[in-house]
Amino acid sequence: QRTGGGTARMYAASAEQLVRSKDRNSRARALTEFRNKMRQRIPNYAEFEANFNEIEYSDKNTKQKTLVQYLLQRLDGHQRLGAPADYSRMTIEHILPQNPAGASRVPSSGVGKQGNLLLLEESVNSTLGNRDFNAKRNEYRASGTPIDPIIAKAKRWTDAEINARTNWLAKLAYDEVFKV
Repeated sequence: QRTGGGTARMYAASAEQLVRSKDRNSRARALTEFRNKMRQRIPNYAEFEANFNEIEYSDKNTKQKTLVQYLLQRLDGHQRLGAPADYSRMTIEHILPQNPAGASRVPSSGVGKQGNLLLLEESVNSTLGNRDFNAKRNEYRASGTPIDPIIAKAKRWTDAEINARTNWLAKLAYDEVFKV
């Protein structure tokens, strides 16, 4: 959720209260109050999912690139189960290509959605280009990229699969990755 500055003021007031705390009990109380205030600001799942579905990144829509990279890193790290990854060497892969082969092909409306995006080693990503979905999935597996159930079970990659994966990622993010 975007804030109008209320969250920043809450952080500042809580930090001030923590600094003024004289003993362990008053610091614990300040932290408990802060956690409770933060929990009150958590959006419900429907609101989270709606906002998650609006996050997009493509060559034509770069405004949210930093947010997308952050989300992909957190989701990828969760799926790697703590195995280290060097995210500075990874780039954003569009499973369904941004610029499909053939002059008559129009890119999907879901090409920039979270469900169509994956972090890959730059060296792997640069070789994929506009390959078909099954060839790309084989390359993801060969490179050790975590493959979630939506990608693993898909027979083809269309807007339906992109939307299903976007919703699956939203649920994973809400229930597990960003759980407070």
